Amino acid sequence: KALNVDEGGRVKAGQLVAIIDPRETQLAVDQTSSQADGARSAAERAQIEMEQRRLSARSDLRSANSRLLQAEEESKAQPELTRAAIAQARTALASAQRERERLLQSAEPNQRFAAQSTIDEAKSNVANTEAELNRDKALLAKGYVSQKQVEDDQLQVELSHTRLQSSKDNYESLTAGFSHEIAKADQSIKQMQAALDTAVANSIQDRIKREAYRSAVADRDKSIVALRDVDAMKKGIQQNWATVRQLRSALADGQRNLGETELRSPIDGLVTKKDIRVGELVTSISGFSSGSPIVRIEDRQSMKVQLDVNEIDAARMEIGMPVDVTVDALPDTPLHGVVSKI
Repeated sequence: KALNVDEGGRVKAGQLVAIIDPRETQLAVDQTSSQADGARSAAERAQIEMEQRRLSARSDLRSANSRLLQAEEESKAQPELTRAAIAQARTALASAQRERERLLQSAEPNQRFAAQSTIDEAKSNVANTEAELNRDKALLAKGYVSQKQVEDDQLQVELSHTRLQSSKDNYESLTAGFSHEIAKADQSIKQMQAALDTAVANSIQDRIKREAYRSAVADRDKSIVALRDVDAMKKGIQQNWATVRQLRSALADGQRNLGETELRSPIDGLVTKKDIRVGELVTSISGFSSGSPIVRIEDRQSMKVQLDVNEIDAARMEIGMPVDVTVDALPDTPLHGVVSKI
């Protein structure tokens, strides 16, 4: 893009010598920077997602372990609960059946017999009082008893009829009560039978609880696998960060290349050759190229002279010997040096 020196010109160390067009290098740096930012964002997003999934997986595993423990306890306890419920229902049914049998064979006959005996006694009493009344009426007609006696007999007859009616009412009430008690006993038997049927039917809970336990085990195993998947994600995230580091390294190299588009003299010296003109293409140093020379800068303050010496003189030379060098281009300028290599 620019060449700021000419052949024969002197330069100082750090002086700007040439500028290589930075646009292509700048574009590569910008692209690599964008790729590095994108890779870093992707790695950070994957890191956050992994942490969220790890928390979720750990929470799911705790819940799965809790459900598994509960399902295990219920699976173990349910058969005993089922047996207890069936036994209790059978006991209640048997008790209801015994109560009905007691009503039919013991309580009802005894009380019915007592009530009937009361009726029979009342009927006998009615007959006796009526007979006494009739006898006293006949005696009254003959003047053997008083009117008061007949009236007392009449009162006894009425009382005996009242007791008879009361005995009959009591018998009917007792019969109705027994019918009600039997009906209640029959209803209780039906209810106990239904409860027993329900308890037997609920024995399916044994299988349901076992299935729930197996399902809880499967859920626990899935949660463990999900947590392991999070650990597998960690390997992928490590690869993402490796890509970020690689792009950062490429970015640093691109920025170095960008900084090298300004060529500055590394030494104080003399420009002895210009290999490139403004507008020409140059290549950088790579594994397949030594790069394009642009200018040659020499340090004329310290030089090496390489020359041929005959064998006789070479045999007398030593490393470190002082040497005077004459150059035809500088006849009046003596040059002094030492032998550094033979």
